Amino acid sequence: MLEEFMNSGLLSIKEDTHFEKLKKSAVDLAKRIKKSNTKIISYVSTALDPNVPPDNLNVEETKKVIVKHWNTFIAHTHDTPITYIRVVMLEALKNLGKEIDIASLIWLSGRNIQQYFELKEKERKLTNNFLLGLGKRTEEEAVKKWSLPADDEIYRLVVEIKNLSKIQINEEELLSGLKAASIHTGHSEDGENPQIPAANNAVWATFFSEKSSETIADLINEAFTKQHNELLANQTEFQEAVNKLLSKLNTDISRHRKTLRTQLLWWKEACYSTSINNSYRGQNDGVLQLLLAKDYSDFIPTIFPTSVDFFLRETHNSLNRPSSKIKILDFMKELKESAINLKSLFPESGLEVSRGSLLDFVKGILWDKYKPNQIEEIVGISGEVEIELSELTKWIFHDIQALKL
Repeated sequence: MLEEFMNSGLLSIKEDTHFEKLKKSAVDLAKRIKKSNTKIISYVSTALDPNVPPDNLNVEETKKVIVKHWNTFIAHTHDTPITYIRVVMLEALKNLGKEIDIASLIWLSGRNIQQYFELKEKERKLTNNFLLGLGKRTEEEAVKKWSLPADDEIYRLVVEIKNLSKIQINEEELLSGLKAASIHTGHSEDGENPQIPAANNAVWATFFSEKSSETIADLINEAFTKQHNELLANQTEFQEAVNKLLSKLNTDISRHRKTLRTQLLWWKEACYSTSINNSYRGQNDGVLQLLLAKDYSDFIPTIFPTSVDFFLRETHNSLNRPSSKIKILDFMKELKESAINLKSLFPESGLEVSRGSLLDFVKGILWDKYKPNQIEEIVGISGEVEIELSELTKWIFHDIQALKL
């Protein structure tokens, strides 16, 4: 992201050494935040927000990392350090996003909130392209995992054992060696044995050598032939066993995916919440959206295709007025009224972060940690923002999914 911001004229770096120092800072920062998914989520929101306050803990931590590599950083960027700090954060996230699970985590954390930050046109385009790139990779991975595999797509294992060349004992060499060992040096030029046979006859030694070498060679060659045939037989059995296992695995995967689709259709039609053992119908706004997001997340694997979002939206709209909007502040007030019924479903967050997700704020509302009017301070968006209830449902669902990665 450093290069992208430089090329767009959003970041001015006059010396190559300064650029390298910022790159090293991003690598260092990535190592620090990789240890906690919650921290990554917090950094996504911080990096995308141009109005993040200078005393934000993520900002301060990043500044310390940069100064460690570039001790004159503050002097060179005295008027615009926040821009540099945020770009280093984005570069660190870009580095982490090379792993598909973290790419999905960043995509889920940033896709909903980015539109509500006051980004300049060029910067919005850059950050949007960054997030969409991660989203595209996530979608490709999700489609692979969600598609029903066809029989002709099963990978057939073929173990090819190279044909063993015919291994045979060199009888001439064996005969020569046996003669050297058994014939007395005085009886023949082939003999190397200083001892004389009991019969004192070189014919004995010659016969012994010829006969024994033939027998030894036959036995060894027979053993090699048997071993070769067994290897070929084992190869066939191994291939058949593994391919049978792959075929069964393919069947199990197909059955599981079909079962999931059936469960989702049944869930949508039944309008039944397993979290409260009651119908979704009749639930107040705030409660309904949280229940749908949580129950739906219980069905959905960590990485999922875009169609999953559309299914959730349609499920919500079948229970509520389609396209009905609400101010986020009013939504939080609704939650506050129903907190007692939802606390057990959303345990209080244990890890403190300087910039929280929408889900973090929801939990804080339920557990009296935050007041509704603190949303801009904690999440970074105005409470006056109006949003469709179905979009709020998806947003909370995305935040829940992000914590599963």
